[in-house]
Amino acid sequence: MNKLVINLLDSVSKNLINGDKINISELKESTIMITGASGFIGSMLANLFLYLNEKFGYNIKLILNVRDKSKLSLLKGNSECSDFIQVLEKPVEDLELEDLNIDYIFHLAAPTQSKYFVDYPVETADSIVFGIKKVLELSRVNNVKKLLNFSTMEIYGDTDDYTTPQKEESLCHLDLYKERSSYPVSKRMAEHYCYLYSKEFNVNVVSLRLVQVIGPGVNVDDNRVFNQFAKSVIYNSDIELNTDGSQKLAFIHIADLLEGIFYVLFSNLNGEAINIINSSNFGGVDTIRKLAEYSASVIAKNKIKVCFNIDSKINKKYITSKRVLNSDKFYRLGFIPKITIEQSMKELVSYLVEEGV
Repeated sequence: MNKLVINLLDSVSKNLINGDKINISELKESTIMITGASGFIGSMLANLFLYLNEKFGYNIKLILNVRDKSKLSLLKGNSECSDFIQVLEKPVEDLELEDLNIDYIFHLAAPTQSKYFVDYPVETADSIVFGIKKVLELSRVNNVKKLLNFSTMEIYGDTDDYTTPQKEESLCHLDLYKERSSYPVSKRMAEHYCYLYSKEFNVNVVSLRLVQVIGPGVNVDDNRVFNQFAKSVIYNSDIELNTDGSQKLAFIHIADLLEGIFYVLFSNLNGEAINIINSSNFGGVDTIRKLAEYSASVIAKNKIKVCFNIDSKINKKYITSKRVLNSDKFYRLGFIPKITIEQSMKELVSYLVEEGV
């Protein structure tokens, strides 16, 4: 496995174990389910638990739900034959409703590609809504200690106020008559289901509204903006923007996310949502354009340039929101993200190079 990934898992593990604000040892001997375990965040989370097992004797049993187990990327020496790993290869909505003695569930399974949302809006909505319903039922049947539902900043919708960071209660308009809305509308409904289950069935659940996640472990074929810029640096090719680049950056490094997750897991939050974001870059490299310029001038050392193709038809598929999110609720839990966007981009380039891009 990539050495940057191993170093990251080691650093996060030690930060969690040596920290004095949460007691990560509560996870010892527990059973944890991760849906969407073959995705970027799901696989990194699974490997973090496996690293805790291997290096620190945590003896965590993992139940990994994936659609295709061939896409699982686990630490060397770990497989579905391990005593600590059970793989359930099926869509999350098709999971059997049974008591598996699960202590915690991390629900990450969901479509992730904008093109899929547009081309298959019904399948997108079904997967998200029926998926969360099944996971909530599993949580109820297993009497889980906590369920973390991974949501998205997209649920905020459109706003005319791009200067005030949006708090968790500040939901805005979502256009119900666009196929692309199949994703954020369904994610909003999934959060509502979580709230309802917390009230009617006392399921302990929190919805984490994620921003873009960057760092080692990302799929090299991922085509989101951070990977595009990093590949331009590697290939010495100009960065082409199909918008004016004024979209606000909303990001968190995967290491900060993995660490911050546990501050939510062991918090008293229940039946509510929380923004998960690194807000330290507002006022610095805080837009897509500034990140492109930084990548071209600093990381690529001016060997490439930023150019614009705003009239391109491809522009139509981009979300050009300039929203910013409020991080107060997240930071009050006692964790402050440390890794800046500049550090993140440099590390991403190194990771992709090591992966043979």
